[in-house]
Amino acid sequence: MVEMLLDDECCVTDVTNALGIPQSTSSQHLAVLRNAGIVYPKKVGTKVCYVVHSEVAKQLVLFLREDGE
Repeated sequence: MVEMLLDDECCVTDVTNALGIPQSTSSQHLAVLRNAGIVYPKKVGTKVCYVVHSEVAKQLVLFLREDGE
């Protein structure tokens, strides 16, 4: 989920569709990430989208991407 948000801002429905999980599960996970300061909510019209806010999270995802190659 964090990797997905690192590449582009996503709304809850985007996350739900991409990961194939229920909307309630997406919302709960995003709330945990938001409360931890990892993602930041951004209101877009009637939707709330999320972007990665934590530089540490960005660096971790980039490290894991490199390590997986």
